[in-house]
Amino acid sequence: MKNNELERNMLIEEFEKLPVEFFSRIRHLQPQIGCLNCCSICSKFASKNSEYWGKEEIDNIFYALKTVAMKYKKSKPYLVWDRAEYRPGVVFSYLDNDIGTYPYLDYFAEKAYNELGVKTRISTIGFSRYNDNLNNVHKRINNEMLETLGGVRLSFTPYAVGWKDDEDFSKKDYALDMANFLAIYKKYYEYAGSGSRQMCVELRFKPLCKSAEVKNMDILGHYVIKCGNYLFISKDKNIHFNISQVSDAYNHRITIDNEPIIFQKYYIKNDITESDIEEIIHSNSTNNKVILLKENCKTYMFENKEGIYYTFDPHIEENGCYGIQVYPYNDIRKKSGYLITERYF
Repeated sequence: MKNNELERNMLIEEFEKLPVEFFSRIRHLQPQIGCLNCCSICSKFASKNSEYWGKEEIDNIFYALKTVAMKYKKSKPYLVWDRAEYRPGVVFSYLDNDIGTYPYLDYFAEKAYNELGVKTRISTIGFSRYNDNLNNVHKRINNEMLETLGGVRLSFTPYAVGWKDDEDFSKKDYALDMANFLAIYKKYYEYAGSGSRQMCVELRFKPLCKSAEVKNMDILGHYVIKCGNYLFISKDKNIHFNISQVSDAYNHRITIDNEPIIFQKYYIKNDITESDIEEIIHSNSTNNKVILLKENCKTYMFENKEGIYYTFDPHIEENGCYGIQVYPYNDIRKKSGYLITERYF
């Protein structure tokens, strides 16, 4: 008990050094780091070694968090009360880990809800159906404490080791492990419903990244970008790009400090020349060589350490996210090409 008291006092001393925003806007509160799955789609900083809090660590950390947070907030929730733009009152228990394999997840979620007044969001690729401890942990969550969850996501990904289907791993077992997870979390699905903020299965695909020559052209006063099978033509003449930046890193919807420049987006069926592009601009219509994909494509110019690049429609829209990034060749960036991803920019 003396050790716990000493640890709590040390934690309180450290937490008191932090600004109020740490408590009011915290997003990730994870009791585990590292991941044995090592999926290449996940955080590149994830360690292959895993460490995690035991029950005493959870009690001590939550006690210290609550003690300091109560100086700013007199009632629950004691964390995440000022993140209105994205999931107030919900902490994300994952980043460089797989929280589904955390052996004290039920205890963590229960304490977070009862002591701090926050719900816990879970994201996982599942766990072995032969692991009795994890089965019991997740069954307890679904049988006794559904209200403590702020969303559950099962990622179905070809990047996991179970997808290798070799002498050590089996795709069939991987699928059966996922089926086991879904069977356990059926109760949460019936409780919360389906959706990205409730219960969902996300299919993870490899991003479409292709090397291709990027051409920037001025044709009849219009800014034209051609890359692989994609053609972008500015709707207005004589446009000028300013370097854009994400203006609010906390806003999940993505706020950009410049207004977009509107382009028309085409898919190229057959090889085209500058004369073909002139014809498209003159007639304001397609021909047998291109297909108009989008009339009003929001376009920005960004810059990273390799130089400028273009991003088209980086925001999430009602029917999903279909952003394309185009990277021109330069002295530092030795390959040009484009990237299409189902995730937001």
